[in-house]
Amino acid sequence: MIHESSGGAEGNKHAMQRAGNMMDATDKAIANSYAAKSGRPVEDFLDLMAEETWLPAQEAKDLGLVDEIMTFDEPNAAPVTNSARPMLAHDKFERIKALITNQKQNTAPEPSQNALLQRKLAIFYGKEDE
Repeated sequence: MIHESSGGAEGNKHAMQRAGNMMDATDKAIANSYAAKSGRPVEDFLDLMAEETWLPAQEAKDLGLVDEIMTFDEPNAAPVTNSARPMLAHDKFERIKALITNQKQNTAPEPSQNALLQRKLAIFYGKEDE
């Protein structure tokens, strides 16, 4: 998603105008960065930002905003995020997938859902050897 900057201000109308001017300058700086990366006009990105545009990965690539689309299907793909939340490392993700696949293929009696959940959580928290 690309969107205009947001923020807040407190005070009189002059403080509000300064805050608005700062957000305008921030929007232009962001749009300039998008334009420099993509080779497209700044105005295109100012319009997309004003509309709060959701961009699927392929559309972002088509616009020139990303170089490559990464998926967990690639063996050495590192999960990339701008989130403050931790992401599950690729190797742990693959081990959990294997655990689920093996359980589906296993002809032995299935472990209880609670036992499976405990095994997944152990992988996630790096405590599977305990």
